[in-house]
Amino acid sequence: MQEVKFYVRLYEYNHEVLGAYIRRFSRMPWSEVTKKRGIGHGSMRNTIVHIIRVHDAWLNYVVRGRLKELARSRKEPGQFSSCKDLSKYLSETWSGIGELLDNLTEKDLSRKVKAPWMPGDYTLDDMLMQATLEQAHHIGELIGAFWQMDSAPPQMMWIPTLAHRKVSVY
Repeated sequence: MQEVKFYVRLYEYNHEVLGAYIRRFSRMPWSEVTKKRGIGHGSMRNTIVHIIRVHDAWLNYVVRGRLKELARSRKEPGQFSSCKDLSKYLSETWSGIGELLDNLTEKDLSRKVKAPWMPGDYTLDDMLMQATLEQAHHIGELIGAFWQMDSAPPQMMWIPTLAHRKVSVY
């Protein structure tokens, strides 16, 4: 049960971090959120949509064997015209993820999963880490974009984030 508890906490953290970025975006002009910044998915909006889409695809479709529905459900960044839209997408995605995590067992973690875009053999355990590390990589791009704007990104340290506390690192 230790690994399951770890993933529940990790995905609570992932959710909190994404929410913090969307809240930070909401304090910016939308034109800044959608501005092309030379990061992997162009703009901050496009990048956050990609991150949420990764979690959604893996956890709400691949794991549940709903691949035929995945193409129809795919969200494109241009569909999002406000932070409210982004928050709604995050909430809808995490609703399904919460159901998955609420019922997750140690045995489930070793279950084989398969996505058409990812070659090789892997398990649900691998997939949970894949989506998490993909989020981390793209959050790094968002951090760089904030620095280029001479602005601070949201706080996202593990302990304060899970404890819902703000801390100063200076």
